[in-house]
Amino acid sequence: MKEKEKIKVLVINPIMGPYVRIISDELQSYYNIIDCDCIDITTRKIGNKYYDIIVDDEGLLKDDFIVSAIDSNYKPALVGNLVITNFDEEGNTTTLTDEDIRYIKQFIGHYSKPDTNVLAYTVLTQVDF
Repeated sequence: MKEKEKIKVLVINPIMGPYVRIISDELQSYYNIIDCDCIDITTRKIGNKYYDIIVDDEGLLKDDFIVSAIDSNYKPALVGNLVITNFDEEGNTTTLTDEDIRYIKQFIGHYSKPDTNVLAYTVLTQVDF
């Protein structure tokens, strides 16, 4: 059996912050990082460039969801852990370059939420269609 291709991704965890991982490009890897049973892959513009963002498809249904991406009007766009990847002309998930990661990181901010033990949540900004 052929081993799945390894790709470099940027994970946005609202509590732990952003981090880079090298993972196998397979469903179980995304389930493990996002901590869910059903994912959705959405192509979104971050700043002026498009990326695939993999999210928990049922994230908004959870009682304790945490906003992890906002649009350019500061409205919630995505919740929970996010996995950001690149994609090719055929729509296949591909690795991020170091330049992609530096670019995306300039759109990472933090926000506080009253009545929680977390000092600041990590949020990806300027995430638009």
